[in-house]
Amino acid sequence: MAFRESSTLQKIKYARQADQLAAQALVSESLKNFDLDNVQHHGFSVSRYPSGELTGGYFTTGRRGKNLLPPSRPSATTEVSRPGRKKIRRAVENSHCELKYFFTLTFAPATLKPWHFDINGAVRQDYAKAQFIRFRDTVSHSVIRREKAKLKTNPVYEIVPFKYLWVAELQQNGNIHFHIMSNKYLPVQWLKEVWGQAANSVNVKTLNNISHAVNYIRKYISSDRVSEITGNRYGISQKLREEMVPEKFVKDTKEEIEEIHELLDSMKETIEGNGGTVLAFGFSSPRPCRDVDYLDKNGKRKRRKGVRKKYNDGLLDLMFGEGTASVPF
Repeated sequence: MAFRESSTLQKIKYARQADQLAAQALVSESLKNFDLDNVQHHGFSVSRYPSGELTGGYFTTGRRGKNLLPPSRPSATTEVSRPGRKKIRRAVENSHCELKYFFTLTFAPATLKPWHFDINGAVRQDYAKAQFIRFRDTVSHSVIRREKAKLKTNPVYEIVPFKYLWVAELQQNGNIHFHIMSNKYLPVQWLKEVWGQAANSVNVKTLNNISHAVNYIRKYISSDRVSEITGNRYGISQKLREEMVPEKFVKDTKEEIEEIHELLDSMKETIEGNGGTVLAFGFSSPRPCRDVDYLDKNGKRKRRKGVRKKYNDGLLDLMFGEGTASVPF
């Protein structure tokens, strides 16, 4: 069933589009007058995440251009952005407890009304998002109530917060569905009742470990790069966001910055040999992990080299004198 937009809504949409175009033109003009080569580095900052991952880069202070505005956010996207993919990966890696339960929520067209579909016959995304928010809030509140009830019967019981992240994706038929990773197992039959769709609209899978969880969710956020979804494509619970906040280390004198620059230049081959990267503006080193044996697309057995914990600690120690071990170079 098709619906025509009212003239008021159309005017609002056109006004927003005009504002976006004006802002983009202003940013383009500001960038033309902004000479990046004349910017001096004011410091070097390194972030150490709870998982052990290191990222570092140069930074400057003050405004970098006159009337420079941030780019406007599109109302619809075709993929999870690169910063978004990093946030999702870090949310899984830095969680204090494993996100080992993977839920998939789909819609059953036979149970929906005609006005729940768009002009292309797919489930309307605004309706789907509203149903998902209802489901998420119901589950979260129920888990909190259960934890508080356990505390009443057992005063020494330690409440385990409900932590989760979700990713939206489109099926081949155009219907949106949702993937959720959680630290708590939830009864499947109860989830089906809360979701309110068909009996096969909720699927639950148990993941083995952090590496399995990272690879599993990465498959979904990397494979879908053509489906247009309005609004947020993913979400991370507040408790998970609090756990992925890194520890910061900063050096801001010219001599210290030059020392770090020389260190990264001399260690470029070593860092990249351990799975990291060294670029003109900074570096990154992945979280410590064991060597992993796997089969490639051709069925050939290969080994992905892991990173030892003392390697990242030693690298940080060389830069800031804050590590707990030295790097054997």
